[in-house]
Amino acid sequence: MLHRVLSGSFDQTVGIWSQDGQLIHRLGPFTGNITALCYVATVGIVWIASGTSQPTIYEPQSGEIVSQFISTFRGQQMEGLVLQQLLSLPDSRHVIGSAKPQQMLVWRYSELGCLTVLPCKHPLECLAYAKKEPVLLFSGDSSGMLQKWERSYISPFIYSMESFHISEAQLERRGPFAQQMVKSGKEEPQPRPCSPRKWRKAYSGRQSGHSLFRTTAKDTQKESIGFTRAIFAEELDILVVSATNGKIYLWEFESFNPGTESPGQLSGGWDGRLCLWDLQNRSLQNELSSVPGNNGPILDMAYSPKRREFALSSSTGRIFICAFNPHCANLVLLAELGHQASVVALVWHSLEDKWVSGSEDGSIRLWSEDGGCCMKVLRAPRGITCLCIDQANGCIVAGVHDTIRVYDANSGVQVQSHTGHQDTIKGLIHVPEMEQYVSVSLDGTVCMWKAYRQGD
Repeated sequence: MLHRVLSGSFDQTVGIWSQDGQLIHRLGPFTGNITALCYVATVGIVWIASGTSQPTIYEPQSGEIVSQFISTFRGQQMEGLVLQQLLSLPDSRHVIGSAKPQQMLVWRYSELGCLTVLPCKHPLECLAYAKKEPVLLFSGDSSGMLQKWERSYISPFIYSMESFHISEAQLERRGPFAQQMVKSGKEEPQPRPCSPRKWRKAYSGRQSGHSLFRTTAKDTQKESIGFTRAIFAEELDILVVSATNGKIYLWEFESFNPGTESPGQLSGGWDGRLCLWDLQNRSLQNELSSVPGNNGPILDMAYSPKRREFALSSSTGRIFICAFNPHCANLVLLAELGHQASVVALVWHSLEDKWVSGSEDGSIRLWSEDGGCCMKVLRAPRGITCLCIDQANGCIVAGVHDTIRVYDANSGVQVQSHTGHQDTIKGLIHVPEMEQYVSVSLDGTVCMWKAYRQGD
């Protein structure tokens, strides 16, 4: 545990001192005289008042200013106010502030509030993460920019960001919208009904973080496209991202081990096509027959490794469960399910052995593993925008417009909720390594939240 003494002065700087009185570091200069220093023990940060309406936030563990990663003052309008004094009340988790002209302000720490916020310039559409040390997060926005976020070793608030950009001119062939990673396997070695077609302009190098499509200065001036789905293939260290124009992009982060079993990428698009891709060889492995009937675009997909089956949802509200055979083009339909409106989210609940679907009609349905019947219906106040499963306790975590709602899978009761996004939540994952939920929204932020723990 660090023991430091902080002092603020009329010279517009903050001094950080050791216990024996040695100056370790000096922060500033700030925009005005330092009028208050307040240590908020609940989260281990220091608020600094310096003649503005909002304090600067300093994190002693890392020795860095972390204001951009804290959502406490995001969206708050305090024009005309100048903070003067700050006082923390640890027993009640309150911070009290006085401000000119003649104002008293009170903040209260919330366990359900946003722990860390990562701001971006454009609305965010998709999210994925890699189970590495440290954990890597990936977000894709509406402008065709992909962000890689790496958590700092020294502070839970600080993330470094690296961006990658793809332009319309780089893409060669039509592809997916919704996608799901599956294991191709070695069973039933039958002839493939369609011959593989290699992606063109494949980048032959294995440089960390570079797209497998070449980029030129002329390309980057073209109109950009947005990303819609992202999955990280752990076995290959490849990030697979699909875009609004129906194309797939790959980013490779490590050298691939040829002895590792390669997963397949199953994709479905607005055109209703189902394709299985060989990620290792960058080729189309198989094109599956479409589901009978006019069911509209495929909006989402999920895969059950236990049953070797996959489910896909359509804009008509129908859900189809099919047998998975990587070597056969004929689709074997096992069950047909449905909602009253478009089904935008599908997941396989591996802890309960159930399919879970979320619809724009505001319902979440739990289906038996064979798809034979609906086991439970959960109701949300608005349409579902995304789903994930809490891998620690089996709870169903749903994006409901701008709110994250956590439901107990057995009782169907809402056990936790998180508010703070300013627009629709488009992506949601549970990161067990950090005991957090991570979300992305059209408000242009990646947000981290404390995951639900039974008994809290």
